[in-house]
Amino acid sequence: MEGCNLQDQSSEEVDQGERQVVVDARAFFPSGTPVSSRDQVRHGPDVYEVHGRPAHRRDLDGNPHHIEVRLRSVEGV
Repeated sequence: MEGCNLQDQSSEEVDQGERQVVVDARAFFPSGTPVSSRDQVRHGPDVYEVHGRPAHRRDLDGNPHHIEVRLRSVEGV
């Protein structure tokens, strides 16, 4: 999708009976992009779950500017 950006925020290994890697990221979408807390985002081979409610950001004049979305991926190692 044109005009999107994904930024990794953190990555950690967790051991709860089995080793897992948890990756948190943030994605930025153009205003008006349909995205909800039930969606997934694919970036190359990685698939992230939307984690929480998307934030609809506005510019200083109050016009819709972009949508900010927290993402999380959990993989078994």
